[in-house]
Amino acid sequence: MLSALWRLVRVYRTNFILYFGVGGVSALLEWSVFWVGITFTPHHYLIAAFAGFLLATGLNYILSVRFVFRSGRHTPGYELWLTYLVSALGAAGNFAILALLHEGFDTPLLPAKIAATGCAFLWNFIARQFLVFHQDPEGVRGMKHTQPKSTPSTIPTLES
Repeated sequence: MLSALWRLVRVYRTNFILYFGVGGVSALLEWSVFWVGITFTPHHYLIAAFAGFLLATGLNYILSVRFVFRSGRHTPGYELWLTYLVSALGAAGNFAILALLHEGFDTPLLPAKIAATGCAFLWNFIARQFLVFHQDPEGVRGMKHTQPKSTPSTIPTLES
């Protein structure tokens, strides 16, 4: 089982690393909106979290299609619908973990939000890679394998 997991990590590591960058940019936007919401508005922290989620999800989709995943597994409308469904499930988990950590364990809001975002990040990568977009790790835009596809240890390189 561990060897199969390791093989998956090796095959999808480039997509994961690129998605980590996209996720990082999106998370910075989400956390910024969240911080502004809890600092400068009288609204409940979950409203601030929801506003951050909406903006960050839009940015994440645009950057993911541009830099990480290959679109076209489904029709564009269905792909978009699946993206929002996956994101909504990730957000539900994000909100539940945030509330559990903050209200159940008295974790300060920002560290609780960062932990919740990390869990949602893993869900979003796995669901996008295997449900929404092409599973093929060659879906990375601007990348191609220099060895045959059948070799699981291939390393993508930038196209000239």
